[in-house]
Amino acid sequence: MNTASIHFTNREILLLFLPIAGELLLHYTVGIADSIMIASVGEAAVSGVSLMDFTVSFFNSLLTALAVGGTVVIGQHIGNADRRKTAEAAVQTVLLLAAAGTLLAVAAYVLRPFITGRLFGELAADVHYHADVYFGILAASLPFMGVYSAGAAVFRSMGNSVLPLRIMIIANILNVAANAVLIYGFGMQTEGIAYPTLAVRILSAAAIMVLLVFHARRRRMTFRMRIVPSVARSIFAVGLPCCFENGMFYLGRVLVLIMVASFGTAAIAANAVAQAVTLFQVLPGMAAAAGIPVVISRCVGAGRYDMARLYNRRIIKGIYAVHLLSCALVAALLPAVLALYGLSDEATSMARQIVLVHALFVVVVWPASYALPATFRAAGDTRFPMVVSVACMLLCRVVFSYVFGVIFGLGVLGVWLGLFVDWIVKGLIFVFRYAGGKWQEFRLVD
Repeated sequence: MNTASIHFTNREILLLFLPIAGELLLHYTVGIADSIMIASVGEAAVSGVSLMDFTVSFFNSLLTALAVGGTVVIGQHIGNADRRKTAEAAVQTVLLLAAAGTLLAVAAYVLRPFITGRLFGELAADVHYHADVYFGILAASLPFMGVYSAGAAVFRSMGNSVLPLRIMIIANILNVAANAVLIYGFGMQTEGIAYPTLAVRILSAAAIMVLLVFHARRRRMTFRMRIVPSVARSIFAVGLPCCFENGMFYLGRVLVLIMVASFGTAAIAANAVAQAVTLFQVLPGMAAAAGIPVVISRCVGAGRYDMARLYNRRIIKGIYAVHLLSCALVAALLPAVLALYGLSDEATSMARQIVLVHALFVVVVWPASYALPATFRAAGDTRFPMVVSVACMLLCRVVFSYVFGVIFGLGVLGVWLGLFVDWIVKGLIFVFRYAGGKWQEFRLVD
């Protein structure tokens, strides 16, 4: 057993999480910049792009979930000091994610008429036009998103989260610059946002694969590009429940978006802006949740559940502290940010209200709802968080969104209140699961 591989100083944990946070920050900042630039085209463009951004994010979430399986399996093999199986797991992650991305792209184009024409109900003609154009271009990026997610998962599993950040810095600079040139310089509309995004995703996938091959050769790691069923099954054991959970999560969001769409264009625009802004409130926690499998899986691979609990406590305490800062910062900058969008007074007011209420629940509830299940998955305990998350999404989020939003007449704010009920219920369940220690009975490697 290589015990050194499971010992992390606070500084090492911070250096693992900070690049992930930086990568997320860049991604969301580009999202904000894109939405501000597309807002110059009109609210219909903002609404159409936001709906399809959500749909593309759904497909990407399936790839990210499968990548979690690779992260956990690689991490447990590192903790178990098995060099050969670590390399095998890395190769399997890349192959499976590339294949999954290709299959999802095919599915996206087959379902395109339904997704852009019927999924969100009867959209206004101009909203539908922008949605169809944007989705038609971005669906082609799914195979490359799969390859990049796999490469990033492999590097993070080995403790190198800086390299994916460097790729994202270059990619996002190119993306924003190209968007500005095409929209403001050449007068393009939705295409001016979509084509640069597709291009940088292709470049990012190519870059991370080249670096991955270079790293393997430098370490003299031998590998063959073939499917190893036993390793693939271990990845699927974690990844598929996560995929199902994410799929059902987005199904719930689709049902909620249908409610939002029924409230009118202003509500759609306000919801889109609120979603973009609130991401910055939870960004530290999301970075930690993405990094938790790297730390915990190594401890589990080495059979050191005591170390897993120690690191989990440290990380969650850190999330609570940093969320206070992130929510305070977003609240301070909110007036200036909302002014950049140039939305109607009605949409601006709704967005402001949502963001401020969201901050309260992020500080109090979010860590238990999202950080603890990341710990469970890192151990191989995937079915329980899947069942709880899906049940709470259907019984709490969807039901209470309808109750608050439609029956009580709170509109788009009521839809967000349904989300917070979901967080509270599943957070309580996960706390009891963690305290009971059942998750410590799981381990994927021998």
